[in-house]
Amino acid sequence: MTSTTEEFEHMGVEVYMDLITSSLDIPTLNHPDTQIMVKDFADKNHAQVEIECLLRIEKDKEDSLAWSLLGICLMLGAEDEGAMVALSKAVECDSTSILALNLLGDYYCCKGVDKEGEELYWDSLHLKEEQVHPRKMLYFQFMARKEYEKALQVIEPVLKIRPDDPNTWVSLAECFSKMEPQGFVEGFVTRLTYFHPKHYRAWYMQGKVFYGAGRLEEAEESVRKAITLKKKDALSWVLLANILGAQGKHNKAVYCCKKATKIRPRNQEAWLILSLMHMKAGQVEAGKRAARKAVSINPQGAKVILDYLGKKDEEGK
Repeated sequence: MTSTTEEFEHMGVEVYMDLITSSLDIPTLNHPDTQIMVKDFADKNHAQVEIECLLRIEKDKEDSLAWSLLGICLMLGAEDEGAMVALSKAVECDSTSILALNLLGDYYCCKGVDKEGEELYWDSLHLKEEQVHPRKMLYFQFMARKEYEKALQVIEPVLKIRPDDPNTWVSLAECFSKMEPQGFVEGFVTRLTYFHPKHYRAWYMQGKVFYGAGRLEEAEESVRKAITLKKKDALSWVLLANILGAQGKHNKAVYCCKKATKIRPRNQEAWLILSLMHMKAGQVEAGKRAARKAVSINPQGAKVILDYLGKKDEEGK
């Protein structure tokens, strides 16, 4: 799990282009002057953007957009003091500017001033609830503090805005991995499948949570629904193999692993579980061949996964 500061440091032009275009109203975004600055920003001509912003500010010292874009460029250029001044001025000029509030929130959070940063994100969300950027940033904050229920609650609405955003599904899965699969989590994945019944990831997650809770029949049903929605998903086939293996259905688990390795021939975990299931089914030579294949993909990675599988196997006895 990366910290908020690390997450900020990895953000760049693409993330802020998305924030700019989603924050500004259509008339502002379509104004010729704005389009010139946004294009220069997208092309990473940040020095030119700074000049354009300063010229606008010279004409109008209350130009919140100019202060905001200037602040982004200074942040990306690691000019901290100038960035803080510019972004604070942007919010001062327009306290209802979603762009300015989010940017100043980013600045504070990346500097470890979490309380002030989070307040700015919430102020932004109160102005416009359907936003991605502040929700993702709040998610990182909550995850860093191990406040997992809050993290789930703040990131889930992103799926209503962008149901196919893979990063959001990954964030949910990462959060689930930190929590015990009971109570709140089980209710949460059921909510996901209710609101996103046509999305295979929702059913996959429910299956994974049920599997972790030992509810094997329900887990199998959920993962089979995921596979129905997306037959060529190696992760679902691997999870189904684990579930069937836990039920003692080792030959069926072998079939699932083979499906996974056919979809993703270099999926090391699938080959290792295939090896394990072959062994449990008494197919020793086939198990050895699968293990050799797994090791050939990544010897060090194979050791880590084998150690993990060995522990899980011991827990199941």
